Amino acid sequence: PKSFFRQWYDQLKIIIQENYSHVFLLNLTIRFVKKDQTTFLSYTKNADCYAFVFYFRIKCNEVGDQQVHMLHQKLIQLAFDCHGTFYLPYRQHYTFEQMFQAYPMINEFFEKKLIYDPIGLFSNDWYENYQQQTVINQPKNINLLPMKKIGLITNQFSIVEQRRMHSFRHVILNDVMREKFRKFLRTVFNAEPDYVIFNYVNRAVR
Repeated sequence: PKSFFRQWYDQLKIIIQENYSHVFLLNLTIRFVKKDQTTFLSYTKNADCYAFVFYFRIKCNEVGDQQVHMLHQKLIQLAFDCHGTFYLPYRQHYTFEQMFQAYPMINEFFEKKLIYDPIGLFSNDWYENYQQQTVINQPKNINLLPMKKIGLITNQFSIVEQRRMHSFRHVILNDVMREKFRKFLRTVFNAEPDYVIFNYVNRAVR
């Protein structure tokens, strides 16, 4: 919230100036976000707020993941101390309890998801992880619909059970796929010289 900007900012400087050997802050954008009572999972439902958007480069290994997890936890706690919330990031470095504190309407969101998509056609790893925890960590006085397991009524759609991980790494390390990727960059995705994008991907996955 606007009234807590200075408290947040002063503590934020201390956090981001700590020594992180595997996490590098490349950019920080500050956005002013008006109070939003329309969006269901609004992160500015109660007041106008400043949103701090972090862009990190993280080394792709266990240490990098541990450091960014620790950093996320510090930022989340600081946001709570300042009566703020946090935007739900891609990495699941927050507990269900923290998510519920930031988004007390989350259980109703999951209920509506089951109503509008009872066969689970639209899903991802984030949803599968946190929706299942609503049954385990259900806060008191909240009536939650049970997880529905409904089979598809046609063969038109299929649900992919196996998650694809490190796809670019597999491409780069395979001789045949690596050359096909080069050809794709050269003949199809030619927004930039093929070697430029290829080198970016190659450095990122190694």
